[in-house]
Parts: sequence; C-alpha cells; structure tokens
Amino acid sequence: MKSQPLGVGLIGMGYAGTLHAPAVLSLPEARLLAVADVDRKRFIDAAAHGVKATFMDYRELLEFPGIDVVGILTPPASHLEITLAAMEAGKHVVLEKPITATLEDAVLLLEKSRRYNLRICVAYNLRFLRSVRELRQLLQRGRLGEVEILHCLASTPQMLTLEGPEHRRNRTLGGGSVIELGVHHYDLWSHLLGSQVAEVSGVSRNISMHDQSSVICGRMTCGALVNTCISLCAAEQYEVEVLGSKARAGGSLYRYDGLETVETHHLAGSPGVRAAGVLRAISHLPAALRARKHGGTFLESYRELWRHMLNAVSQDLIPEPGLADGMESLAVAVAASTATRESKTIRVQEVWGRRDG
Repeated sequence: MKSQPLGVGLIGMGYAGTLHAPAVLSLPEARLLAVADVDRKRFIDAAAHGVKATFMDYRELLEFPGIDVVGILTPPASHLEITLAAMEAGKHVVLEKPITATLEDAVLLLEKSRRYNLRICVAYNLRFLRSVRELRQLLQRGRLGEVEILHCLASTPQMLTLEGPEHRRNRTLGGGSVIELGVHHYDLWSHLLGSQVAEVSGVSRNISMHDQSSVICGRMTCGALVNTCISLCAAEQYEVEVLGSKARAGGSLYRYDGLETVETHHLAGSPGVRAAGVLRAISHLPAALRARKHGGTFLESYRELWRHMLNAVSQDLIPEPGLADGMESLAVAVAASTATRESKTIRVQEVWGRRDG
C-alpha cells in the first residue's frame, strides 16, 4: 500500500518561498496545507494554488492539524526560535541556509535538537542537482584522479535591489555573498571532496551592500585547493569545475546536459570532445523535458531536496545535509568573513575560539 502524503507547512513566503512552494506542490508525496508570513500580500500566490490556511503568526501554523513537516524559510536571525518551536510541536524541519545568523546560535540549535527524535534537513539544494550528483560519483570512483583544484562561480543580479530585505544586504544578519550564498559553496566543497575546509582567505567588494561580490579561496584537509567567486549584482551564471590528475569535469549548473568531462591530454575544443558534447546533449534531453515541468534543471533541485526529506521522514531515515553540515559550513563562512575584513588567512578552527569574542 502507498503511504499517505505528508502534510507540509511553509513559514516565510518571500524569495525562498517562491522556490520551495512549487517544489512541494509538485510532489504526490506531499500536501501543502498552510503557509505563514508577516506580510499578507504573500498569501495571494498560495491561495492561487489552493492553500486555504494562511497565518501571520507561525505559532498558529504549528498548531494547524495534519502538518508533519515545516519549511522554515525566514531570515536567519529567526531560525533558532522558530526551529525549536517547530520541534517542540513535533514537526520535522526543512531549514533554509544559513542555519542561523551566528555560530553561537548554530551550536545552541544543534545541542537542543538532540532532545527530539525528529528530522532536520538543511536546504542546500546544490547537492540535489543532477550534475552535482554526477560529479560526486566521478570523484568517488577516482575517475578524475587526484584533485588539485575545485572552482565554483555563482553570479546573480536578483539579490541586490532597493526592495530587497535588509538581512540579505547585511553580513551581521547573515547576508552578503560571503555568508548568504557562500555557505552553499563551502558545503559543496566538503560534499564533493569528502574533506573538511582547513583554512580560507579572500577579498570582497563593498559598495551598495556588504560583500556584494567576493572571491573566497581555501585549502581542504585533503590538500586540494578550492575557490568560489560570487556576485550578487552581475549577470546570471552558476558553474562548478574540478581539475584532477586524470581529467577535468565541470560546466554550468543551469545546463540540462550535465557535465563535460575531458581527459588530461585532450583539449576542450577538439573535435572528439565537441562530438561527445553533442551526444551528451541528446542523451540528457528526456531528463531535461521532465525537469522543464518543474521550472527547469536548477529549480528541479528543490523538488529533489523535498523528495529526499519526505522519504527520510516516511522511512525513518536520517536526511542529509543535516544540522552538523549546516554548522560546519557556517563556521567556514564566519572564517571567510573574518578573512576578507582582516586581509589574512584564517584557519577554520580559529573561529570556534573567537565566537564568544
């Protein structure tokens, strides 16, 4: 027999809500029962999708019958309070990043969450992209050889607007490219390479907001070098590339045809490599057409994240990434933020000693 769909409630219907709500609505395993937000205007879209229960106070949503899982999509400073309230109410949680605005709150959240036999999944959607999964498999199988460099690029003009919320523009509230978007990449570094971040350095550009653009470099405990270039006010792009001793692999995360993999002694523009790219595009076309129903290849990752979480709840499994992963990437973000301000290399372990200072 098929299990009954799980009831879902979403708290926070701003930008993150526009990404998560369609994902939940598209899944037969879920029923979006209620949403909460302090702005009534954001209920219009929810009503258009048949969501009838809307609340301005998230506590009322937590009391609404039938909700099994809540998505907490509010500003980072509110995550500790709302997540603990959700767990106290017996709800499983999908938590947007950064998991909290400060490392102190993250430590407290992790400690208190251990009191509950509930599931928490951090919304690092990049892990659920088909191309990222493919890249991780290549790395785990040793197909690229010893990794020398992992490079990431993320650029979007959507974050930097006069109408944008303050928490996205202020690093003390978890905003700016080094923290707000950066945590995605610090998690991706560890997820792909199976290694922790040992140290980071970087530079940032601050004109219209804190860290509107940044370049963060790091060294993993495995020895590989990593870097992420992020801009919140430049043309749209998202790329990942890994350079290894046997081959390189990478490409745009917006492309439906996945990764280009090129062996060490071959050039990207050679006829053989270009022909392989054409065949790859053709073979990935069916998956692209399926993804198009859910907003395209990139937005499909949110759907896969929710599918993963709902399956974990139904099957009593531990979802990944969890709070420990979220805290680890936040610690790297704190180190990177310090590194850009102080123009020095910061060992990630140092931030644990600084966090009370």
